[in-house]
Amino acid sequence: MDYTMTFYCKDCLSLPEDKRLRQNQVQQQVLEKMNNRQLELVDFNRTENYSNSVGYDERANDNKTLIEIKLQLDKRDLKSRDAIFNKCFVAMRQNELQLRDYSGFEDKDNSGVQNIFVFERKKHAEAS
Repeated sequence: MDYTMTFYCKDCLSLPEDKRLRQNQVQQQVLEKMNNRQLELVDFNRTENYSNSVGYDERANDNKTLIEIKLQLDKRDLKSRDAIFNKCFVAMRQNELQLRDYSGFEDKDNSGVQNIFVFERKKHAEAS
């Protein structure tokens, strides 16, 4: 089944101005943060239910950067948060994911911009 996992870190990613560089640079930043355990898995849910789950609109309130990763998970992957984290890390490291969406917006207390990066599995033809 398809799941969406949400990771967060505070002020940890930068978005390159040049759209052609975004995929590789953001992916490298996420890999580095995951490798150093600087991203925390804060939520996961079946993708079809994700935007309807409790607190969806409030997820970024206390976090400056959210990374959403959409992947298929099986029973083995769902055994623990570490297993879910590792599944996402391996998919990112093996270049199976692509940056599909980016949202930046001013937060409610005007203390800066909040960012949401969405990675999805590449379609077969896009995989390298």
